[in-house]
Amino acid sequence: MKFSDVLGALNLDTFIAFDFETTGLNPSVDQITEFAGVRFRSGEIDETFSTLVNPGFPIPEKIIRITGITDEMVADSPSPSEVTPQIAEFMGNDPIVAHNIPFDLSFLESLYKSHLGEDREVENALYDTLPLARSFLFFLPNHQLGTVAEYFGYSRSGEHRAEADTINVGGIFQKLVEEVCSYPLPVIQKIVSSLKRVEVANKQFYVAVANLLVAENHLDEGLLPSKVEKEMPSNIFKFKGSQKELPKEAEMVFGEGGLLQKAISDGSDGEFEVRADQISYADKSWEIMGTKGIGVIEAGTGLGKSLAYLYPSITYALTNNDGPTVIASFTKNLQDQLFYREVPRIAKTLDVSFSATMMKGRNNYICKTRLDWLIADNSGRISPREAESLGPVIVWLHWTKTGDLTECAGFRNNKGSGRVSSLIRSDQGFCNRKVCRNYNGCFITPLREASQEADLIVVNHSLLLSDLTMPGILPSFPRVVIDEGHNLVNAAYNQFEVRFTRERVRDNVSMVDPKSARSLRLKNQIQTLGQVNSDLINLFKTLQSSAKEIRKETNIVFDSLTEEIDSMLDRSVSYAQKIRYFQFTELLSDVGKNLKNLLSSVDEMITNVVEIQKLLVEVKGSDEAILNFERLGENLKEIKLSCRTTVVEPNEDWVYWVEGRYFNEDFYLALVAVPIDPGVQLQKFLFEAVDSILITSATLRVGDGFDYFLQRIGLHLDSDKTVNTSVFPSPFFYDDQCIYYQWVGEELPNSIEFPKVVSDLLEYLQENFQKRTMILFTSRKSLIACYEELRSRGNIDTSRVFAQHQSSSRSSLLRGFRDKPDGILMGTTAFWEGVDLPRSLLEILIIAKLPFEVHTDPLVASFNERISEAGRNAFMERTVPEAAIRFRQGFGRLIRTSHDEGLFIN
Repeated sequence: MKFSDVLGALNLDTFIAFDFETTGLNPSVDQITEFAGVRFRSGEIDETFSTLVNPGFPIPEKIIRITGITDEMVADSPSPSEVTPQIAEFMGNDPIVAHNIPFDLSFLESLYKSHLGEDREVENALYDTLPLARSFLFFLPNHQLGTVAEYFGYSRSGEHRAEADTINVGGIFQKLVEEVCSYPLPVIQKIVSSLKRVEVANKQFYVAVANLLVAENHLDEGLLPSKVEKEMPSNIFKFKGSQKELPKEAEMVFGEGGLLQKAISDGSDGEFEVRADQISYADKSWEIMGTKGIGVIEAGTGLGKSLAYLYPSITYALTNNDGPTVIASFTKNLQDQLFYREVPRIAKTLDVSFSATMMKGRNNYICKTRLDWLIADNSGRISPREAESLGPVIVWLHWTKTGDLTECAGFRNNKGSGRVSSLIRSDQGFCNRKVCRNYNGCFITPLREASQEADLIVVNHSLLLSDLTMPGILPSFPRVVIDEGHNLVNAAYNQFEVRFTRERVRDNVSMVDPKSARSLRLKNQIQTLGQVNSDLINLFKTLQSSAKEIRKETNIVFDSLTEEIDSMLDRSVSYAQKIRYFQFTELLSDVGKNLKNLLSSVDEMITNVVEIQKLLVEVKGSDEAILNFERLGENLKEIKLSCRTTVVEPNEDWVYWVEGRYFNEDFYLALVAVPIDPGVQLQKFLFEAVDSILITSATLRVGDGFDYFLQRIGLHLDSDKTVNTSVFPSPFFYDDQCIYYQWVGEELPNSIEFPKVVSDLLEYLQENFQKRTMILFTSRKSLIACYEELRSRGNIDTSRVFAQHQSSSRSSLLRGFRDKPDGILMGTTAFWEGVDLPRSLLEILIIAKLPFEVHTDPLVASFNERISEAGRNAFMERTVPEAAIRFRQGFGRLIRTSHDEGLFIN
């Protein structure tokens, strides 16, 4: 079909794109300052109507800076009451389109009711380009109108003015309609099914597309060809080489005339540069892997350490045939870089056959079975916004090779994705070939099977430590390389942390909780099997009663705790706030009976779960039901462990705190326990468990020694293994490649004036240099304050500002930043390391504040107390070393190659 025929068949031959500029976000108190409507007919602009509007009161300064519409400009313009009849007449009965139509529709409805009568409704068919873009351009870093317009090649001049925005909306809508119509019927039908119990703007559009596909007999292919590129990577790498033998010396790989130089001689994979220290590093890695010891190596930025340790990693895995070498990074960015860039480079260099996989924790992956269950759920337990958030997932699933939800920025950036993510991601008991037989074990099982045969497995620190403490994901392995090793302690804290929360207790018993929709499917299975053995039904009812009791007692504990600590917390901040405790009775002394009843009910449930599992085997119950009760048993043990650890059985070697966080009208509370020094756990689960361990990073030393780092990870403790330390410096000439500016102003980073100072600086740099700029913050609060100040001024196009203030993933922010030659990236912890932006991708780096730890943080305070109690100086022994390591990491973002130059401002 031709696109014009498709528009006609969908009753979109004529439609109106419209947009309001307003004095604010609330139609009850705010007014419009501009309206623009553009009628499109047969794909072309047919008629326009635009006008400024006098809101009847001064336009806020913040709005003036964003839109450029001033009080003087609207002084002689019609009032809302005068312009509303004209708007209504222009709109007529044509379909109407907007970007984020709930916002514009709320003002349109308010105008109609205020000036055309209370019973006047907006009856036009509604279309929204925002959720369409999130779904069918799921890979964009964000889906703001300017970003989408730029993707399709439309001009951004006049952005935040109604007429320019409206023209772009009309063009974008047609591009998105064309893309939607390129998909086969199963994809569109699944979107329709996901929306069946909600009312959203694009619902009837999807129904119309599905009907048209059926009418045209396009069941397995779309109506139109797609014009949108989707590059989806795989997490399984297989290389067929032509060589049978591996080089026996690093010099043969990295030396002059070596294999690496020959492999990249065409210049397609970087420039070759002989580095003696890279050869020495590879030799040292070879030595460590061959002696079953522990190596700790600091290698300066630009050395090429990744290739240097990959060479012996592959060599030992292939020649020893004793299992894979595991490569672990802390950040996702380095994990991706290793797997998608460095592993193919070393494969091309060595030209031998081998395979590699990249693995993450189970919760990163989608479960297609759980997604189907959620879509088929008749309980209506998800909101319209949450239902709409499934659109990007359904479209992305048509393309993804990994099932890794972080690929789908359209889902992550949707405010409805939070709870939905927990309902569709892989969970214990799912993504095996029994429960998920229709989907071949979804994504986890094929990946695990490939990893069993792999020579290299690239993971993150979290999965490494998780599998060492609770084996099951990774195959056994004799060697591990831990890159970004300076973060090993942080990874250990995260791994060994224990949390007790109301939400986790609720989720852990939800499959048998009569108040939960999740229990309905299992209940129906038990009732069917109960016809064979009625004891199943009785036991299930007992489980339901126990689950109800557990929730009741948990609610009493957390309601009491909320009441007790609410006055100690600041409701105006959205980040987690912590209050340290030593004994739980310090916080609450009157819930002992409730805790006892809770633990008693958990024990009773565990006993009954064992009994019901036996009965299910006897009556030949489904694999799904048996696995669900296995999972329930594990969930109950987790409740018991978390409650006893955080509340009942305090340990002097652990630190405890209550953590509260406000989010909109909700309040989330957690009881947290963490070992003060994770070195003992690392010694037991890592250093004693793996034969050969190489820990490496560009920042392991403080001053000239490794003593601080070795002490933090527990390598100062007694061990049978030899620990070797080495240093290989960076090949860069920092004095020549970088100009350093030190801030000498009086405004402190915590002052109210600081966001203005930062905004002044960023505006100056943009005006005079137009270079990509990254500014690193130590707190999210400071970042948000600076971003809001910069945005409110309106002097810098916010589509060029990529700020870590919403749910955008780091990869999507970096992707957007790379596409803007004058972009500004504002980041916190995740951007201080693992970010590789060479040459013009980053030329100005700002560190907003020296990265000292928050000394009142319970974990920091407890460790410092240990040092002080031993008569030593905690500030010099811990605070300064930690800040020095992190500062070096942050600075390391600027100079990534020998050709880089840049400005560094601190």
